[in-house]
Amino acid sequence: MINLMRPETFKDLVASGSIYDVTLVGQKGGFALQAMVGNEKHLLAKREGDVRLFASVDTAVRQLLGMGVRVAKVDMTDFEAGRIRPARPDVAKRSSEAAAALEHERWFRGQVQRTVDAVEAGTEPLIDSDAMWDELTAEAKRMDAARRASK
Repeated sequence: MINLMRPETFKDLVASGSIYDVTLVGQKGGFALQAMVGNEKHLLAKREGDVRLFASVDTAVRQLLGMGVRVAKVDMTDFEAGRIRPARPDVAKRSSEAAAALEHERWFRGQVQRTVDAVEAGTEPLIDSDAMWDELTAEAKRMDAARRASK
């Protein structure tokens, strides 16, 4: 019979030396932590009570180290690669959009900082906005006149 064990109990039993064998058991989509206490097998549970599955051996090993376990076996007999949870394309899309926005923010701040540095160093002049708009309007009129003349 396999029993479920909460993380706090697992850690306490490791500290007391009551757990004598720990195995990472491969399953579909991940690994469960199995411990022998006396003649009984116990699986690490989530706080909610279900079996805790780890997506990778690395994640499971970090958990074991945090609980004080220094030696464990790996049983790959029933392991099947896969996902523990279904894919979340909406989360991936939001994450990608956030990364793009962050990259744009960094680029924009870099452009502003380079301009401020150039103005302070005197290598780039400060242009009055009214003068800039007058210059842009005049250029647009020149381009419009050139387009009309070429027809």
